[in-house]
Amino acid sequence: VRNTIDALNPNVDEIVEAATQGANKQSAVESPRWQRPLNIVVSVFVMINILSMGISIDNSPNHAAWLVLEGLCAVVFVFEVAIKLHFEGWRLLFQGEAWRWNVA
Repeated sequence: VRNTIDALNPNVDEIVEAATQGANKQSAVESPRWQRPLNIVVSVFVMINILSMGISIDNSPNHAAWLVLEGLCAVVFVFEVAIKLHFEGWRLLFQGEAWRWNVA
């Protein structure tokens, strides 16, 4: 009975192998040199923006500093789109392989 149960329950390696069968083993795509630093800067500003929104709800929500910080984050986000449009063009950005990430 134990052998029958083991035969019906594949291990994790077998499941992963079956799920990725035929997939390209090298999934990492070479990205341009400018993309990683840009993603790091934008990610930091996303975290700053999230924290500032959360903190500003409870601490002086009408203070001018929150508006300035929100404006700075917005400028960085617009700068990100401008850089991507410049280097990738609108077709690759909005119709390329990863277009869903840029539209959402």
